Amino acid sequence: MSSPTRRDVLRWGAVALPAVGGLLRPVTARAATAVDPSAWMAALADTTPLTALTIPGTHDSCCTDPWHGTEWSHTQNWGLPEQLQRGIRFLDIRCNGLAGTADELGIYHSDAYQYLRLQDVLDQCRDFLATCPGEAVVMRVRNEYAGGNRLEAPEFQRRINHYLDDLGYRPLFWTDPWWPTLGQARGRIVLAADFANPWSVIQWSSATNPWFATQDTFQGISLAPGRHRLVRPRLRRPGLPADVRQLHQLRQRRLAQGQRRRHPPTRPRLPRRPPPTARPPRHRPDGLPGLPHRRAATPPRQELHRPLTVRVVASGACPLPRS
Repeated sequence: MSSPTRRDVLRWGAVALPAVGGLLRPVTARAATAVDPSAWMAALADTTPLTALTIPGTHDSCCTDPWHGTEWSHTQNWGLPEQLQRGIRFLDIRCNGLAGTADELGIYHSDAYQYLRLQDVLDQCRDFLATCPGEAVVMRVRNEYAGGNRLEAPEFQRRINHYLDDLGYRPLFWTDPWWPTLGQARGRIVLAADFANPWSVIQWSSATNPWFATQDTFQGISLAPGRHRLVRPRLRRPGLPADVRQLHQLRQRRLAQGQRRRHPPTRPRLPRRPPPTARPPRHRPDGLPGLPHRRAATPPRQELHRPLTVRVVASGACPLPRS
């Protein structure tokens, strides 16, 4: 069986971890048929590096209820089980100390408790991975260090070890200090530690380190030029595979030539239609004036190719002013 194309892999729902590695790299798949989002990794070969995939993820993954804080702290509409069933494989888990306990961690958005404990998150992931053993989850575990329940680094480390060893979650995690292949990660959580520690594990970075090259700018880039300015340098990194660099160079050439749209091809601009000739109003048999008669100066066939301008107005809102 021949290797699938990039289009095939995108159709399956897979394919770049924001880590050292590449994006959109063709990989060898087990089947060339569409897969269920809850098991899309199972369609990929065991030898596939995790860094060769685009892994969909969520920000502040457990913040599903605006009553647990404010609407500002409400980042998700799906709980973890549904996120995993829908194909999410990167989770952003943020912890503070759980009030009233000596060893537990609670899930927080800043200082807003989300009424989940870390063991609840791990149990939900373990249940999913037991049902779908061909999948893997990358989990950023962050010391949120906010509010009255914030923990200093040594205490946070102690509580993480309590979960791994005393509560028995260590076999669930990949804790080696390198990115695994998909075969090595199946059925497990790949830990990305976003807290101060002396351990030999994969360490999260909001900038660049041996494991991650993160673009985390989110302000002032609502327009396309701002996004392009941040993405282009990363596409030019020497570590990216040749097919990604070639794709970027092709895009740059097309932009230089003014070909900003690839599909559909640009249609030639039609000549401006002269203003219609108005006739005196017609009268209906009952003597009331009818609609004015307007005659188009161009054939109807060309009229079908003119662009249609639509103004979209939100329900209950005032129409936007004309530009």
